[in-house]
Amino acid sequence: MSKFDPRFDPRFGPRFGKVRTRLLILLFVGCVFTWLVQQPAVAADRQQTVPAQTTYVVRAGDTLTAIAMRFDTTVAELLLLNNLTNPHVIYSGQTLIIRAAEATPTPGSTVPDATPTAIATPTVRATATPTAAATATVTATTVATTTVVWRDPAAPIELFSPIESGLYHSPIEVVGFSQTFEGNVNLRLSDAAGNILAERNTIGGAVDGFDFFHSYLRFTVTEPITGVLEVFDISAQDGSEINTISVPMTLLPGQRVLDLSNLTPGQTVCSPIVVAGYSNTFEATLSVELSERNGDPISQATAMGGNLGIYAEFLTTLDAEAPAVAAVLVGAYEEAASGDGPVDRTRFPVTLYPAESAECP
Repeated sequence: MSKFDPRFDPRFGPRFGKVRTRLLILLFVGCVFTWLVQQPAVAADRQQTVPAQTTYVVRAGDTLTAIAMRFDTTVAELLLLNNLTNPHVIYSGQTLIIRAAEATPTPGSTVPDATPTAIATPTVRATATPTAAATATVTATTVATTTVVWRDPAAPIELFSPIESGLYHSPIEVVGFSQTFEGNVNLRLSDAAGNILAERNTIGGAVDGFDFFHSYLRFTVTEPITGVLEVFDISAQDGSEINTISVPMTLLPGQRVLDLSNLTPGQTVCSPIVVAGYSNTFEATLSVELSERNGDPISQATAMGGNLGIYAEFLTTLDAEAPAVAAVLVGAYEEAASGDGPVDRTRFPVTLYPAESAECP
C-alpha cells in the first residue's frame, strides 16, 4: 500500500498549497514583531557607562612623568587638563585631574566613540587652589603655578651626576635632564683603552619637552683605573651618536660608600631641606651640599653614618634662604682620605620653595 501524499490528492492539491503559504507568512510576521519588541531592551543593555572624573593627590617625590605612566596617560594630557605650563612644577598635596568626566547619556541615546571633550582655554594665575570640576562638562581648573623653574638647557642633554674628575665605586648613579629622540638616553662606561665596562639605556624627555632621567651603571675593577662615562642620543636620520657628554673619572674597586634615600629628580623641597641616606665612610663622616644648578655652592653640612665596613643610616638638614622658587642641586659625597677629591659624589635636581609659600606647610 502506498503512503498518502496530499499533493497528489485532488481534495487537497491547490488548497493545501495556499494554507502552507499563509502559515509561512504568519510565522515570518511573528518573528519580525518579536524582534521589534525586543529592541528597546537591547538598546538599553548596550548603553555605555561613562566614567566619572579621575583625580590624584600629588605625594612627595612624585613627578608628572611618573604619574602619567602610572595612569596610562601622557604628560601633555595632564598639562592640558590641569592648565599647567611647566611639567616639572607640581607640589605635594596638589590635586591633579587625570581623566575628565564626560556627559552622561540620556535613556535611548548613544555615546559616540572617541569623541573629544572640549576644554576651555586655561588662564594661568600665580596662586590658586585646585578644585575638582562640579559638573559633567569639562571646564578649565585654575591651579597654583609659578614661573618656569627648570628652564630648557641649551643642549639636549644636561648631566648633574656623576661629576668630572670624581672618584666612583660601583654602581655609578647617573642623573640628568634631557629631550631626545623618543626620550632615549644612552649610557656607556669605558676604560682608558676604550674597552666597554658597562652600558645601558634610560628614558628622559621626548616630544612633550625636557624631563629628568635617573639610572645607574655597575662595573667591576680590581684596582683604581681611569674611566670615561659617555651620555648620548642616537640620530633619527642616520643612527649615529649625537649630543655626547663625556665625563672622565677614576673608577675604584668595591661598592659605593653612600646612597641618598629620600630624594628623587624634580622633587619639591622646602627649607630646611631634610637629607637622608645610607653610608659607610672613613670615620663615618660625609658631606651634604646644596648648590646652584650650575654647581656653585650655596650651603653645606656634615652627617654621620656607618664606618669600618658597616653601613648605617644618616640624617641631616640643609638651611637655605630662598626668596623665590629656585632650581637647585642637593648632593652628598665622602672626601677622599688621600685628598684626591670627592668620592661617590651624587647630586639630585630639586625645586626649592620659600619657607612661607603655599607649597611649604
